[in-house]
Amino acid sequence: MKLSGKIYLYMAAILLLAWLLPWLYAICTAESKSTPFTLYSCVIDDFASLKVDDEGNIVYYDRKGNRYTDAQFDSILPMFYYRQLLSESRMPDSIKGAAITAEKIQHTNFNMRLSPSDVNKTTPKLYMMMESMPKRVDLEEPVEAFRSTDNGLEFINMETNTVNKVRSREFTEVMKRKGFVFPIGKINGNPSTMKGYDEGYVMTDSRGALFQVKQISGKPYVRAIDLPDSVKVKSLMITEFPHRNTLAYLFTTDNRLAIVDSDCSVHKTTVEYNPYQQGLTIIGDMFYYTVKVTDTKEEHYYALDASTYATVDDMVNRYADDTTNLSEYIFPFKVSFTSYNDGWVYPHIGEFSLKALPLGLVLAVLFLFVAKRQGRRKYPALLPILVLGIYLFIPLLLIKK
Repeated sequence: MKLSGKIYLYMAAILLLAWLLPWLYAICTAESKSTPFTLYSCVIDDFASLKVDDEGNIVYYDRKGNRYTDAQFDSILPMFYYRQLLSESRMPDSIKGAAITAEKIQHTNFNMRLSPSDVNKTTPKLYMMMESMPKRVDLEEPVEAFRSTDNGLEFINMETNTVNKVRSREFTEVMKRKGFVFPIGKINGNPSTMKGYDEGYVMTDSRGALFQVKQISGKPYVRAIDLPDSVKVKSLMITEFPHRNTLAYLFTTDNRLAIVDSDCSVHKTTVEYNPYQQGLTIIGDMFYYTVKVTDTKEEHYYALDASTYATVDDMVNRYADDTTNLSEYIFPFKVSFTSYNDGWVYPHIGEFSLKALPLGLVLAVLFLFVAKRQGRRKYPALLPILVLGIYLFIPLLLIKK
C-alpha cells in the first residue's frame, strides 16, 4: 500500500473511532439525571421545588428545607397551579393586594425556552412581512418577503418571485428617515399566524442601533428604540406574549439579559446568560419571572419582579461531580457529527484531555513490544500513539499491510 494511501486510511480510522468509541462508552455508562422543578413563590417569597427521591416519591420543599404536601405546594404556587386550586375552590381572591381572576392569570402567565441551537442555527437571509393590522380579526399569511442590502430593503412578491420596487423604496425611505443605517445587523421576528398579534421585527442596523419594523395597513411602521450605553446587542428575540408587557428580549455582549417593555424602554437585568452556549427558560406570571439559565455545570435561577424586572432573589443549583467518569482518562479527544449548538452535520472535534496521555504512553510501550515480535517498523508510530492514544493503537494493530 502506498504511503499516502495508508495515511488516508489511518486518518479515516482515527476519525471514525474518535466518534464511535466515546459514543459507545456514553451508552454503556449512561445514568439518568434529573434536576428539581423550581419556581419562585409569590406566597412564601422563596424558591419552591419538587423532585423525585430515590424511592420514587415526589418531595415538595423550599430553600429553607420546609416540606409540603401536594395540596400545600399547590397553595404556595397559586399562579402555576391555579386550575387545581380553582377546581377545589381554594384559589384566593387576592394576592399581595392584587385581585385575582382566572382570566387575569391566563392573560399574564407565559413560558419560553431558548437553547443554543435556536440561536446558532443558520437561517436564510429572507424574512416574511406580515400585516400587523389585518381587516379581519385573525392574522393572515404573509405574501411578501424582504431581504437586506447595503442600500435598503428589497421586497419580493412570493407568488411571482419578482422585486416590488415601490414597496422596497417605501420601507427603505422611512427607515432611513428614522436613522437606520443599512445593512441590517441582528434581526428577529415570528411571521406566524399561530399567535394573538404581530409586532413585526426587532433589528439592529450596521451601527448596533435598535429598531422595530412592521407593517400597518400596508404601510411601514418604524420605531427607533433608545439603548442605554451599557447595552450592546449580541442577539435578540421578539416576545409577542399574550400579556403584551414586553416587546423583545435582548442578549448583550457582556452576557446579560435586557428586556424591552411595551413602551420600548430597555431594562438591563442582572441575569447572566450567553445565548450561544447556555439554555434559557422563563416562566412568568403577574408577580414574578422565574428565570433559569443552564449549562453543563449548573442551573442558575433568578426571580425578577414582573413590573420592574429587578432581581429579588437568585439561587444556584450545581450538578453533582461525575467522579466515576473515566472517559477523560481514555479518550484524548472526541468527535461528533452533530452538535447541540447548531444544526450542521460535520465533524465537531472537542473535549481534549491531557489526562489520556498516561494511557497513550502505556499503549505506545505495548505497541513497541507487539511490533518487535512482528518484525514491523515501530519507532515512527510511538509519538503519534502517545498523542492519539487508543484511536491510533487499534488501527495499527489491525492494519498490517
